[in-house]
Amino acid sequence: MNIMSKFSFYIFIGLLTSSVAAEVIEYKPLQMTVQNKDRLFIQGYAGKLDFQPVENSQTLVITLKQVNPTNLSGKMKSLLEEWMFVMDRKGSQIRLVISGPASRKDWAPIVRQKMMPQYELVIRGPSLPIKVSWWNGEVHLRNWKAPAELKLLDGKAFIEGMEGDLRLFEERGSVSLRQHKGLVNIGSYQSQLVLSDIVGDVELENFAGQSQIVRVKGAVNYQGYKGTLRLSDTEGDIHFDSRQVMVHLEKHQGDIKGKSAQGKVDLNLVGKVNVDIRSQEGDVALKLRGSGASVNLGSKDGLIYAPSYLRSTNYPTIKVKQGRLRGKDQGRVFVRTDSGKILLR
Repeated sequence: MNIMSKFSFYIFIGLLTSSVAAEVIEYKPLQMTVQNKDRLFIQGYAGKLDFQPVENSQTLVITLKQVNPTNLSGKMKSLLEEWMFVMDRKGSQIRLVISGPASRKDWAPIVRQKMMPQYELVIRGPSLPIKVSWWNGEVHLRNWKAPAELKLLDGKAFIEGMEGDLRLFEERGSVSLRQHKGLVNIGSYQSQLVLSDIVGDVELENFAGQSQIVRVKGAVNYQGYKGTLRLSDTEGDIHFDSRQVMVHLEKHQGDIKGKSAQGKVDLNLVGKVNVDIRSQEGDVALKLRGSGASVNLGSKDGLIYAPSYLRSTNYPTIKVKQGRLRGKDQGRVFVRTDSGKILLR
């Protein structure tokens, strides 16, 4: 089913009238029957996507609203006529595509002045595997029971109650992910990321943003250059590799292995621990309540603050404090720094 010509006609008429009469244009809902193994592809530039699953439905219903910018010059007004929305099917892929002016030279003033129509789409129907490429705006995905791949240049993603693997890339913006079941793979340059109540492994790369992870049952693998990483109430192995990131971790069950260049690492743990931290200039602080772990703390040029009953040894290139703590919970703690301080409480 291809409704490009019919829907394009509606859009052109709307654009011609909106410049003199209206700023917001609402279109009649579009429908398409969903077949077995269908997947959904959405591509656009600016606006909002709202996914609303409907159980036991075999029909996809799209509601579209277009919001045009105001105070446009004559040239920019004429460019509005070149924006188009297309809904069609190619094999098992249902496509919702928003396209702008075809000429590259027309895009320069659009990007410079940030003058483009905003499209608000509400997608109602069965949970399908989805792939989204969206430049700027918001994506809302609640109670979706299928895998999703989202690519945002600058925007906000609100995801809750999803079941299925999630792959998300966002250059900058924010992500709120709650009550998720399935693999999580997020890559970002500079975003505010908040993940909570996750059942599944988490792969996270946030180059220069803030990351908070709470209540995860699964392994966490993190990479970052600067910013912060906060984890709490987690179950599963944790691995981090950072440059200047401040890492804070508490209430964790599972192995912890990490590397840091200049960022501080702060661990507040209870119970059995298995920790392996390597740092260059960044300080490492450990609070191990009730721990009887075997510890081995060493630094080339940094100071080591630890209980006095631990054995101290000065080697030619490194000083080491080691022994067993006096609590009841077993475990192992191994820390090495070049010049960063080590503090064990």
